[in-house]
Amino acid sequence: NTDAFWNANANAIMQVAEGTYAHQYAISKGYAVELRPHVPVVLYSGTCGANATWELYDDGRLVISGYGAIDDYSYQIYGEGVAPWAIYRSLITSIEIGKGITAIGEYNFFSMTSLACVTFEEGSALESIGNGAFGYTQVLESITIPASVKTIADRAFYFSSGLKTVTFEEGSVLESIGSYAFRDCSVLETVYIPDFVKFLFENMEDAVDRILDAKDADENTLGFMMAGGVENEHSYKES
Repeated sequence: NTDAFWNANANAIMQVAEGTYAHQYAISKGYAVELRPHVPVVLYSGTCGANATWELYDDGRLVISGYGAIDDYSYQIYGEGVAPWAIYRSLITSIEIGKGITAIGEYNFFSMTSLACVTFEEGSALESIGNGAFGYTQVLESITIPASVKTIADRAFYFSSGLKTVTFEEGSVLESIGSYAFRDCSVLETVYIPDFVKFLFENMEDAVDRILDAKDADENTLGFMMAGGVENEHSYKES
């Protein structure tokens, strides 16, 4: 297509919103630019639980609001039972989860290849992270789990190829981490294991075989790690 501003005044100033297509266009064509703040616009929205809602903004943010549990979904992109935002997975770069959400369901944020950031609102009441919830992410490097979370289900983060650091907020009441929860997280470097953990289910060695630091865990926690076949030269180090 012909340039919309072909042979126009080369000294024209493009007044554009920061980070938008128009911004990139002006830069690529060599125009002088005056930036204005971009006001995010909701592209898609709906419900995702009995009392939970979602909004996807044009800046790539998926915002989950309301209270209670997010529904369980299929891991697929199309078909019955898929997440309402599944078809837009490639657009989502960050997720913000409101403090009233108590459970992340099965495969809620599965295979989000552009997801780089997950944040939880201060005072989060989240108690559980479901099966496959964050599986197969690629660019997500770190996540901080709210202190209120008690259970991380099987395969919750499996095959998250970019995940390096998993942190639990101070005062964590985490009790269990499921089988293959961090399976094939091939660049995983640091997981802080809270003192209250009672169960690291079978095959947990796949979750922690690259862990370099689980400092301050009490003797019972380390005992469970070793009893589960997790002990190796990098399983833990004393503080």
